[in-house]
Amino acid sequence: MLRDMKALIHYFIADYRFSFIVFFSIMSASLAGFTIVSIFMEGTDIIVFTGPIVLIFAAISGFYMTKETFPFCIRLGITRGRYVAGAGIFILLLSLALSTVHFVLNRIFSAILEVSNYTSITHYTMLNLLHLENTVLNEIGLLAAFSFLVLSVSFLLGSIFYRYGMVGGFITLSVLFIILAAPATRQPLIDMFLIVQESAIEFRYWALLLFPLLAFLPNWTLLRKATTIAARAR
Repeated sequence: MLRDMKALIHYFIADYRFSFIVFFSIMSASLAGFTIVSIFMEGTDIIVFTGPIVLIFAAISGFYMTKETFPFCIRLGITRGRYVAGAGIFILLLSLALSTVHFVLNRIFSAILEVSNYTSITHYTMLNLLHLENTVLNEIGLLAAFSFLVLSVSFLLGSIFYRYGMVGGFITLSVLFIILAAPATRQPLIDMFLIVQESAIEFRYWALLLFPLLAFLPNWTLLRKATTIAARAR
């Protein structure tokens, strides 16, 4: 089992390495581009907020994980249970990697702005918006928790689309939209994740960790009898 898990993690890393490198290369180039624009366009104020971009990448990565990796792993003889467990471990590692690399790039970008005394660029992080203490642990941990949440939910959606096709997937999205739109269910969800005060918003970290774990559990049921061909392709 340990050998299978190590092989799975290695395969996931090899499969996502290229897109990971490309994503952060584009982000680095974009940050450099913003700096150049601020130099040559005096009086132009630029606001940079890269956290949501990382979450978008996490959503896309999680959604396509089942389709891109499940058939190959099953054909290699990996059991479905070990696949789900390996995917969960990789999602946790990917969340930490996304947050850590994003933190390093942001610190480098902020240091360049500070040394160069560029005041036309305002760099926001989630800590600024939520009025949390600006510490390394908070900055890395908050984005990692959000990335873990997004990856887990998008992986579940990807498994639903893989197992039941477009019809099942869009029905699930419709149900989720109704849950999020209805005041009777929306407000309890907000209260579960947030503590709204007059001057600040606090997140319940336990909810950010517990909810992704609960969202991850149905994957075993969805993939337990899934074939190596996606439903929409059969």
